[in-house]
Formats: sequence, C-alpha cells, structure tokens
Amino acid sequence: MVMDPSFEPGKLYPKPKQLTHAERRRMEAEVPKKLSRSEAREKKELEEARKDGTAQPEKDEKGEIINPHIPSYIASVPWYIDKEKKPSLSHQHKPKDSLKHTIGDWYHRGMPAQKSSTRFRKGACENCGAMTHKKKDCLERPRKRGAKWTGEDIAPDEYIQPNLELGFEGKRDRWNGYDPARHRFEVFEEYQKIDIARKAINAQRLQNEIESGTIDESLPEHKDDDKYDEDEVKMHNQMNVDQRQTVSVRNLRIREDTAKYLRNLDPESAFYDPKTRSMRENPYEKTEKGTDEVDFAGENFVRHTGESVDFAKAQVFAWDAMDKGVDVHFQAEPTKAAVLRKTYTQKKKDHSQKLKQSVLDKYGGMEHLKAPPKELLLAQTENYVEYSRTGQVIKGQERAKIKSRYEEDVLIGNHTAVWGSFWDAGDWGYKCCKSTVKNSYCIANKEGRKGSTESNAIEMAPPKLVPQIIKSEEANPKSDSSSDDSSSSSSSESEDENAGKSLMEIHQEKQKSKKKMSKKEKKKAKKKAKKEAKKAKKDADKKREQDIEDAIRKERERIKEVDKFLATDERKRKYNSMEAVSEPSEAELEAFKRTRVNRADPMANFLSK
Repeated sequence: MVMDPSFEPGKLYPKPKQLTHAERRRMEAEVPKKLSRSEAREKKELEEARKDGTAQPEKDEKGEIINPHIPSYIASVPWYIDKEKKPSLSHQHKPKDSLKHTIGDWYHRGMPAQKSSTRFRKGACENCGAMTHKKKDCLERPRKRGAKWTGEDIAPDEYIQPNLELGFEGKRDRWNGYDPARHRFEVFEEYQKIDIARKAINAQRLQNEIESGTIDESLPEHKDDDKYDEDEVKMHNQMNVDQRQTVSVRNLRIREDTAKYLRNLDPESAFYDPKTRSMRENPYEKTEKGTDEVDFAGENFVRHTGESVDFAKAQVFAWDAMDKGVDVHFQAEPTKAAVLRKTYTQKKKDHSQKLKQSVLDKYGGMEHLKAPPKELLLAQTENYVEYSRTGQVIKGQERAKIKSRYEEDVLIGNHTAVWGSFWDAGDWGYKCCKSTVKNSYCIANKEGRKGSTESNAIEMAPPKLVPQIIKSEEANPKSDSSSDDSSSSSSSESEDENAGKSLMEIHQEKQKSKKKMSKKEKKKAKKKAKKEAKKAKKDADKKREQDIEDAIRKERERIKEVDKFLATDERKRKYNSMEAVSEPSEAELEAFKRTRVNRADPMANFLSK
C-alpha cells in the first residue's frame, strides 16, 4: 500500500465533508444523463431515418424544422445553458445588443433655458437655488448670502444631457451628431443670394450690350465669380474652340497599324505624348505632302473637322449664356439651347445688316459692292484640278461639259428618243420605234394604238419599221425524219401564233400566260421541273461514274505498263520522249486518287494484289 508522503502520523486531519442526499441529487441533475445502450441505438436509428427522409424531422421550440444533417453537438443546447431546453439553433445566433442608444443619438445642443423658480426648493443648491446640482458643484460666484436664506435671484435649472451608451460603431462615427440643416442655413443660402445677385448683374449687362450693338460674334468670356456654380464642371478653358488644344485621349492601336511616332522620325516634327499615346499636330506638316495625301494628319485634324467645331461653339454659347444669367443647359435642354442660339444668330445678323445699310445710306458706295467676281475680271481662277493617266479627276472639281452649238434633246414626230440613238447594220435610227428613216413618224407612241390592229400598224409603217418575224424555217434547219409528228405540229402552231409579233410582245404574252396559270398547274409544273432536274442530275452522276471507271481501268493498264517497263533492262528500254502529255481531266484525277496506294499502310501489299 502506497502512503501519501505528506502524511504525518499523529496529526489531526479534518474529516471529509459528507454530502447530503439533496446535494447529491442536485449534482446528478446538473450532469447530463448517460444513455443506455438500447437508447443510444434507437437514437442513432432515428437520426439515420431522418436523414433518409423516412421519419419526420425534428422541430425546435418555435416550430421550425431542424435540418437532420446538422450534427447533434451543434443543434443540442449545452447543459450549462439549459439542460431541459429542446434542440435548437437559437443559441448559435449572436445575441442582440441591449444598448439603449444607437447611431444618430447625440447630445442636445442649444436647448432653451428653463424658467427659474420664484422660491427656494428643498434639495436645491444653497448658493444659486438650482435643482440640478449641489453647492459644492455650483459654478456661479459664491454669494455672500445664498439663495437658501435670501430666496431671491434663483438660477434656472440646467438641462441634463443624456448619458449615451453607444456601441462600437457609434463611438467611432465621426459624423455622429452633425446636423445637415446647418449647412443649408449657414453656407448654402448665403452663397445662393450672392449667385442670384451676380446673375441679375450679368443679365443686365447682356441686355445693355444687345441694345447698344457692341456684342461680339463669339460671346466674350467673362470670369466666373463662383468657382463651384451648381456643381458643374467648368470646361471653358478646355472646350474653347482652339485648334491647338491639348486633350488627353486613352486610345489603343492595332499591331498592324503604323505607330504614330514612326511616321516622321524628324525630332523637330510633331510632338508625341507617350503617356496618352496621342500626336495632336500633323507629323507631315513640314513636308510637301498635303492632308489629303497622308493616312494620318494629326488628331486635331480629325477632332476639329466636320460638325465638331459647330458642336463646340454651341457648347461655349450655352456656357456663356448661362454666365450672363440665361437659364439654359446644353446637355439637359439641347432643343432650347439650339433655338436660343438660332434666335441670337438671326438677331445679330439683322443688326449687322441694319448697321451696314445705315453706313451705306449715309456715305454711299453700293456700286463698289456689286463688282463681278475676280474670276471674271482677271479671266483666271485658283481652282486646282488633278487628273489621272486615264483622264479621271483625282482632286478638285471637274469642269462642266460644254454643249454643242446644235439643238439637243429635240423630239419630233411623236418620238421619245432623238435621231442617232439607235444603230443597226450601219444605219442610224430612233431607239423608241427602231425606225431608220429620218423624220419619220413614230408609230410605237401613237395615241389610240391599242384600238388598232397589228395589221393596220404594219401597213402604215415603212418597210424597215416592221419588226422581224420569228420563223422556224429561216432560223432553224428542218427537223429530222425520226422526230415525232406531234412535236413538229405543236412547234408549227406556236410559230403561226407568234408570226408577225416582236420579241417583246412574245415575251409579254408568255408572262401573261404564266400569271393565268392556277395554283394547281403551277405546283404541277414546279414538280415536273424538279423531277426533270433530279433526273438530269442523276444522269450526270451516272455519266461521271462511268467516266471515272474508264479512267481507273486506263490507270491500272498504265501502272502495269510502267511496272513492266521498270522490270526490263535499262539497255533494252525504249525512248518515250515522243509521247503526248496533256492536262489530266477531272475523271483521271479522281481515278488516280482512288488507285493510289498508301505505302505506310500495313495492308498495302494485300490491297495491291
């Protein structure tokens, strides 16, 4: 038996405390009850059934279903929190903060002073008489006789600020307690009054300039007194119509394109900005090449061409008008800005015309303004025209064609075309009726021609005006005796019907006959044509396969001859330089592809046998 080394014999030790029955039961109740083997097995089977979906899932105190796949050590409530509580997930959630104050609660400022009492109250400050502090905390000058004894001049009670219990965010919020209304009353309204006065002064100044007529074409730039006028971005200095302005452009180029800095390697040429990848000036400015001859003439050339300059002028007009007190915005009210600019331009033009007319009325000199242009005075012009080798205009405007001294486009004899618009077998004529007789009367456009018959028109016309008649006897040779009588009779009937008609009339009749066909006949004709096309394609494929088979047979014979030729002795071989060599046909190429043997194929020897 091993004894405790600290045990001293003969020393009196206190007896261990004996637990009562109630204390033992309480301790046993605190510890979770251990399950028996059968209970543990039943619990495990129930959990597996719930996971499989065969048993009803467990519910918590609120009646919500608990996911059976959640482990029991997460769903079950710890015994030290509440042993009798049902499984739930509420203990996994973060408890709500029991703070009385949140973000937005702050100390009150500017509270009005309360009314002072007329008599001293019990428990108040003995010095000033206020109820909110004691004598030792009083901040007033110590009186010779306090309010407790005099009952006069009792101070009002102070406002007790709340004791804020803010959380982590509330303590660190730098804007907590700020009142946005202070900015409106202290800053916004003050500057708004200044802005209204400034706009009124600018409007009066603009009105005076319009009445006096001293306003310039481009509105003069007035310095903006307000740096942050209505939170607008002031781009007067950027978008002023200056051809040499610098604008940052984030652009990329395709790898196949020539880099801008490689267009002119002269260091004195246009400046290239590597940061923005832009070259605003023309790199070929100091060379003899013009802007039309080069692919790239600088970014300013593209930016300040077309309608971009007019757009910039309209933008500057809107800005200057706003500075002068006119309520207009180019992006928000484009129609209003355009109408205002148009009205201003028209009034300015009328004012200039009146001013010019008043000067002419006073001093004269109208005859000098009506002088002919310099091109007529000096018989020369500076218009540059460049032609190619074929006579086409490359650059400039082509000269107007000079008309002949004879009358042109004069129609006579009911003709719709002039003499010489038709040519046939060495004779000139009219294109409208194909007549080769000059000064003849046009029958094709004669009024009332629809009512007359074809025979009367032919009798009235000259011999050369009669259209050529399609005759099978003259155009085609006689049919063979082997052809059917029915086909010859039908062709003769069609020839008799078309006799005395022009090609245009025959074509029109065919079109009318097609239109008169019913849907069933059209469907039948379409089906017949499709069948004939299919048959023709089948015959063509059959003929092509036959040609390929013949070519394969010839190719095999040629291969045998080549093998026989190679097997003979070189001294006994014949010359083959006189054999004809021609381009292989499509069938021969297909035959060569089909008979060609792939030597890499292990079955090539078996296929060649």
